[in-house]
Amino acid sequence: MAEVFAFFVAETSHVDVVIRTEAMKKVTVVAALLGPEKLHAQLLPYLQTKLTDLDQVLLALAGKLGNFLPFMGGNDKAAALIAIFEELLGIEETSVRSAASASVAQILQQLSRGSGGGEAAAVQAYLELFLKLSNEEAGEIFYSRVSACQFLPELYQALPDEAARSAMRESYVKLCADDMSMVKRAAAISFVRLATVVTPEVLAGDMMQVREKRARERERE
Repeated sequence: MAEVFAFFVAETSHVDVVIRTEAMKKVTVVAALLGPEKLHAQLLPYLQTKLTDLDQVLLALAGKLGNFLPFMGGNDKAAALIAIFEELLGIEETSVRSAASASVAQILQQLSRGSGGGEAAAVQAYLELFLKLSNEEAGEIFYSRVSACQFLPELYQALPDEAARSAMRESYVKLCADDMSMVKRAAAISFVRLATVVTPEVLAGDMMQVREKRARERERE
């Protein structure tokens, strides 16, 4: 397997961006071949060094990360991807952020099907990621806050208890009132999907109040 990893490193370090991109598209094959131990010890640290590459390479990586969980040695290891996700979710290029958000959603869907303590701990780690992304000080750099809106329903469904869901809803309300219109728009778009996973009581309470407030703001714009 050493040869496999060495070849992957060589191809993803090639001067030709097309070769780097095509090599990165095979990252899940490499993950499967390496096995969990080498995936954590070698592959993930190496991928973190590639996060300054060109957008097309990062897009290839972001789109594949959602398939990593079966190769990581258990669902409880899902939090090991968070450092990479955090970087990708804050990148300027929209397509990269959207692909990374979709991969986070895919991981959360897999975690929500589990029932062990490992899954609960991993979901808590993703909640902390969401809270970190969504609670940044409002300003010109809004990319992370937009990304946080894109996996809201999957996170909400995976959360293990009402305290965690309440914390997420509190951050969602702040996103809906963000100073940046792009963030408010992303939060509004997420409302339709989020409304399908909350309880009727929550929907009729805080969620609908947020929706009505946003509607009034749009009338004044």
